[in-house]
Amino acid sequence: MKGLAPLVYLAATLAIAGPLLAPGYVFALDHGMGPRVADYYARYILSNDDAIQNKGAYALLLAGLTALVPVWVAQKLILFAPFFLAGYGAHTLASRRVGAGAAFFAGLVYMLSPFAYVRGVAGQTGVLWAYALAPWFLFAWLRALDGSRRAFAAAALVAFATGVFQAHGLALLALLVGVIALVRLARDPRGWRAHAGRPAALAAVLLLLNLAWIVPVALAPHTTLDNIGDADREYFRTSASGMPSVGVAVMSLQGFWRPGYESPFPSLWLLAVPATLLLLSVHGLRARRDPVSIALAISGVAGLVLALGAASPLTAPVWDAAWDHVPLVKGFRDSQKLVALLALAYADLGAAGADDLLRRLRAPRVPRAAPVVALAILLALPLATAKPLVGGYDGQLGVAQFPEEWQAAQDATAGCEGSMLALPWHLYLDQSWLPNDDKRVASPAKLYFSCPLVASDDVEAGGSAGKAGPPLDDLSAARIQYVLVLKEADWRTQAKGLAEQRDLSLIVDNARVQVWRNDAMEASGDGGPFHVRETHANAALALWIVSGFSLVGIALLAALPRRATSSYLPRLRLGPRLLARWLVKQGPR
Repeated sequence: MKGLAPLVYLAATLAIAGPLLAPGYVFALDHGMGPRVADYYARYILSNDDAIQNKGAYALLLAGLTALVPVWVAQKLILFAPFFLAGYGAHTLASRRVGAGAAFFAGLVYMLSPFAYVRGVAGQTGVLWAYALAPWFLFAWLRALDGSRRAFAAAALVAFATGVFQAHGLALLALLVGVIALVRLARDPRGWRAHAGRPAALAAVLLLLNLAWIVPVALAPHTTLDNIGDADREYFRTSASGMPSVGVAVMSLQGFWRPGYESPFPSLWLLAVPATLLLLSVHGLRARRDPVSIALAISGVAGLVLALGAASPLTAPVWDAAWDHVPLVKGFRDSQKLVALLALAYADLGAAGADDLLRRLRAPRVPRAAPVVALAILLALPLATAKPLVGGYDGQLGVAQFPEEWQAAQDATAGCEGSMLALPWHLYLDQSWLPNDDKRVASPAKLYFSCPLVASDDVEAGGSAGKAGPPLDDLSAARIQYVLVLKEADWRTQAKGLAEQRDLSLIVDNARVQVWRNDAMEASGDGGPFHVRETHANAALALWIVSGFSLVGIALLAALPRRATSSYLPRLRLGPRLLARWLVKQGPR
């Protein structure tokens, strides 16, 4: 059965990807790639001010991937590997305490959940990776609590990988660790040192691993969190998703803030699926009543309550108070992400309930076919709501190539020594050349053109562009050498004043793009607006060295057998003493 499990989840992943595995790029609301995606992210290695993602480490990951395989292949791995990891991870976690049939139930419930579907079709790969890695972290962490050094190192590595994709995932893992520690403390108050010590050690290790990310963010005058306001809270609030209420939506692992995607519940009769999951989870909790099950149940309820956030009159007052007075809460403007905790509880506790049900059906007086029929019904439950997920999200997304007209603009600006202003001034833009049902995506121009782009980062919450507009008044002062106009959306309105600027020359004009050159800007060769000062680069490099050595050490601890680590660690602890003695000997005599 062990060899069968990865094959099952690989087959399910291929069924999800379907036609999207063809050569070419996939574009979704929050995801896109292009031929220069690695170059775009590379600037974050020495200058990362993004509080939502460890973009420096992500840049290194992209550089490695795209050095081995074409960019479009790397994109498919990033898009669809999380589904395999989610299913196999939930299966592995459940296998600790349930039989093979119930473990497959856990894997399919987690892999094919409505939460995974909508985050995938929206291109939110960071959320999806955090979701996929959560069961792997929990599996390693539970073994670490039993005293395994290798498992502790593995848990730290999985948590680090989670932050590479999205910091929200680290918050979810922290909540899991905290709840488990509190449950264990309630059971064994005398062991408080061990219950608090291991989480503290994990936090210290993660701090070391993420120094190259955390320190620049902490010292940055402005971060991504500064752009989040009250309009974002309303715009990204959890929705009812066509369900009778927002509470029903969250309990059925829905509630994504943006409408327009195919619903996993075309009929309300299918609400029997999450209702059955809830009943099985409650039964599983009652059957086990062990600390891990209790912690998962508490985490699932916490995920449910927090996901409601500003959308429910029961939770809104507390959420609004936290929003106003706890700065990091604004990072969860899209509170529905916390539904991931409920999905994990459904998968693991539901598998426990299913396992107990199957065990009872194996009693002597029960017909022999009963367990087989019951298992078939159980495995069909997650499949019943998976139609919008399979076949490349049921055709909602497609594979595309960048328009040929864009290449003319790239050729004309390839030697730029400043930057290029991108119009229309929207972060999200309908791209008419995409084969998607929903053509609105985060503009992929920054991933295509080699000249650094100055583009809008305003999500326009509520539909109105509010923050700073394009710097058209003095292009030279902003080091803008070119103006790129994509002929999409309201481009005519935004670009109509360019011809009146006497220092601008139109050098490219075709069916899809215009390029204007700023003849007044003098080349300086300073690397444009994203040039990193040498002092900052040296400091960032030092942080990367510390994080890199820490990462290698933790990886070795996870990879080496227990006997090797047991003999090596005492020597490692002796290292500082020997170094101190050597320094004393080198001093004045």
